[in-house]
Amino acid sequence: SGSAAEAQPRVAEGTSHPSEGSCPSSRRPFHVIQTADASTYQQWQSRMMYYHFKKQKNNNPCSDFGGFTRLLNTFGGGCDDLCDEMPTFTVKRMVSGADQPGCDCDWKKGWQSPRCACDARSAACDCPVDVMDCNFEQCGDLGFVVLNRPYGVLQFLRSPEWARRVVEDYVLIAETDHIYMKPLPNRATPERPVGYSFGYMNAGDARLCGAAKKYVSDCSVVDPVGPSPVIIHTAALRKLTVHWFALSMELKRDPLANEVYGWVLEMWGYTLAAARMGMRHSLWPNVQVEPSALWHCDDSFEKEGFFTFHYTYGLEYSLEGQPSSKVGEWSLNKRNYMHKFPPKDLTPPPECAGRCAHTLHALWTEAANNLPDWPSGGHDALGYVKPLAPAAFDASSPGAKRLVGSGPWAWRGRAWYFLAKGLAVAYPPDTPPGATPEAAATWSPGADGEVRLEGCAEACALAFGSSYGGSAWNRFDATCGPAARGPAGGRASVGSLA
Repeated sequence: SGSAAEAQPRVAEGTSHPSEGSCPSSRRPFHVIQTADASTYQQWQSRMMYYHFKKQKNNNPCSDFGGFTRLLNTFGGGCDDLCDEMPTFTVKRMVSGADQPGCDCDWKKGWQSPRCACDARSAACDCPVDVMDCNFEQCGDLGFVVLNRPYGVLQFLRSPEWARRVVEDYVLIAETDHIYMKPLPNRATPERPVGYSFGYMNAGDARLCGAAKKYVSDCSVVDPVGPSPVIIHTAALRKLTVHWFALSMELKRDPLANEVYGWVLEMWGYTLAAARMGMRHSLWPNVQVEPSALWHCDDSFEKEGFFTFHYTYGLEYSLEGQPSSKVGEWSLNKRNYMHKFPPKDLTPPPECAGRCAHTLHALWTEAANNLPDWPSGGHDALGYVKPLAPAAFDASSPGAKRLVGSGPWAWRGRAWYFLAKGLAVAYPPDTPPGATPEAAATWSPGADGEVRLEGCAEACALAFGSSYGGSAWNRFDATCGPAARGPAGGRASVGSLA
């Protein structure tokens, strides 16, 4: 049969390890295993992740970061064009879609076998990686490609390359959209892995527990974790992986579990397998952060001291820096780059966007500008939607009639335009027609030729002169101050009609 042991993978060498005498004896290094495929979408993520891994490892050579392997899943186990850039071990992907006639795997053997359905803390519980000897390559992923993650880990464990490459006692299973902001300390033990607590992996929920009852009798022993990020002892991973893979495949074929668990089904395969083997996790909420513009993006983003930026959610903002639940005027979302790499010169986030947006923009652009041969052609962070304007605006007021559509107004190094519905936009000087503005603010006309202009950080009073008439039409005097306090007593400047 076509077992993983028969595969002939392409192997790139791993990262070097500090010499034994150069770091404290208390150091407990782990090997980072990044699970990936060869799509453009995951290639640029893989490169960014590895760049920041090397940066943190080089800056902190005695941290617990050890070696690194990109576990690359491809049809046929072939390599891609990153194998010479990143330490890579290739494994075979399952058939896309339904099982082929040659699939002879009995998945219950992997999760119900007495050697696997046992207490992992017992020496008699070994669940060997070859307990299932079947034709995996003919089995389908049933349209759920994430099942290739446990299948890939199983192939790696069954290969002689595992012993040569993974010299550490622990591994960290990681994903391509993880970026390390500082080195992770190893808090795992041989008996207890460390994982991240996902709010949606709550086995105490009646519906989620109901789908699990076929596999565990007590939902209270099911940890709210998935297989990534997890730091786990290699012996524990070796015992768990067959169970994890087989149970994930079984869940996909279970109509109730498939409906209830949906896109996180393989995560449930992992945590249910661990629960069935008596393997509990230490929960570490700061091991990563998963921010959006709407949560985990304020000052607490820095205060909490997160180690990993998991950019699974898009960061969407208006040009004023207001968070949006929809696609923003400024959008930093990995799904914008399914087929092209993000550009090196991504427009920075609006000044008042959350800290997480500024941080992720800096992490992306640093990697893109320091890695060789970074392709161009990806869409900028601007221009996904037209600039948004406030809903309430008196278009019939004298000030609105006088200013709407006027411009450009040369002010503070930019060309400003007053648009309908109370939106003002700014461009760099000499910007061609049709370009995307680099800044925006709301404006509202007042009495006696005054306009209030407000951005995310600053509010300005613009004085055009009496009733917007006469020579005052060509210029305004501006007084600006912090938005929270308003323009009174702020700094002065002058704008003029270009």
